[in-house]
Amino acid sequence: MMYRTAALLAGLVLLTGCQPNLSEVTRSNMRAFQTAEQWPGKSSMPGQLANLKTRQIANNIKDPDCRRNECPSVDVSYYTFPDYPALSEQLPRAMAAAAGHSGRRTAINTLPEWMNDFFRRAKGHPDWSAQLTANLLDSYGHLIVMALNSYEYQGGARGKAITRYANFDIQLHRMATLEDMLLPRKKAALDALVEHAYDQWARDQGLDQDKHADAISTDNVALLRDTLMITYQAGEVAPYAMGQINLSLSYDDLEGILKPGYLPKNVKDDSKKVHFDDPEAQQIQERAQKMSGGK
Repeated sequence: MMYRTAALLAGLVLLTGCQPNLSEVTRSNMRAFQTAEQWPGKSSMPGQLANLKTRQIANNIKDPDCRRNECPSVDVSYYTFPDYPALSEQLPRAMAAAAGHSGRRTAINTLPEWMNDFFRRAKGHPDWSAQLTANLLDSYGHLIVMALNSYEYQGGARGKAITRYANFDIQLHRMATLEDMLLPRKKAALDALVEHAYDQWARDQGLDQDKHADAISTDNVALLRDTLMITYQAGEVAPYAMGQINLSLSYDDLEGILKPGYLPKNVKDDSKKVHFDDPEAQQIQERAQKMSGGK
């Protein structure tokens, strides 16, 4: 087990001028969060992220125990932040926990643990593959907002995608939890707003609002500067074929529910609105603005 873990750790290559042999999936995911070194004064990272020092980690890792030509593999891509060691330390753990969030009885605490678990489950299935990426969505004031995406292909017509959000609070030196964000005894008020947003969405889709009522409450929120985005995984609140479902809450409606420090209007933000050079990153931002009614 120690050899296996060391082999998996060795697969996480720190890119300091040497480009590893990446799969096309990883290359596509990496385009959504390129470093600011590409072009001075512009960045595909929003807001203050353009000024952060970053180092890129990415690789395509195959099962160390597989001796076939075709082996199960995992694509991993994310960043470390030399000026924020707490974020660098916590992000890989958050990625592993997010990927292992659905359907597992034991906690997954590190990326090597997650890959060990995946390769164990993939025994006898050389066509299985997985991708884990961290996409930087927004940054303002003391917040850095990321989407932690995982995708597992286990044969068949389609794989399983999971998106979990991570809101790193620079002041707390850790990922902010929903409890951190809410005023005391306001979880029920938040759930009521979410349920109202879901009911409106379900009516627009012609769905039965009551069918998934027990699954509406969630902590999977992204504190974007224009809107509070909520994402449900496929099958959680709607038929699986509809994929992931996104809801949006206005910060005006969240006054008296969120702590003042998590309302963007109260957060000092010296960053300017940034154009995304990369089309994929631009689409992420445009989707959030559209959901919030922003320009």
